[in-house]
Amino acid sequence: MSNELFYFILGAGLNLMVALLVVRFVYYPATKDKTYVFTFLAFNTVIYFVLSLLTSANLSVGVGFGLFAIFSVLRYRTDEMPIREMTYLFILIALPVMNSVMISESKFIMILVANGFILGLSLIHI
Repeated sequence: MSNELFYFILGAGLNLMVALLVVRFVYYPATKDKTYVFTFLAFNTVIYFVLSLLTSANLSVGVGFGLFAIFSVLRYRTDEMPIREMTYLFILIALPVMNSVMISESKFIMILVANGFILGLSLIHI
């Protein structure tokens, strides 16, 4: 197995694990609402794979952020979503952007610290 494929699978696994932790152990216990669980995980996973393929194709990171902006605009085109759910959606859209860029640059310590910080911050319920 090539290093590129190994990092791709490692990054996908790490990204999915953090997304599951946020959705299952932070979002769901706080809201007890299953409505957005699939949406959060699907957005997160698809964005990670798209951006991972974009970074492996030597395209600009700007293309990835443009994709991120397109997904963010969906908020204005869909039914109104409560602010807490929008925050979780933003976290779960930002995670794969961050993870795919950092995994492509082999910044493993930064990935772990950033994901841990975001997970820890999302555990705070005020």
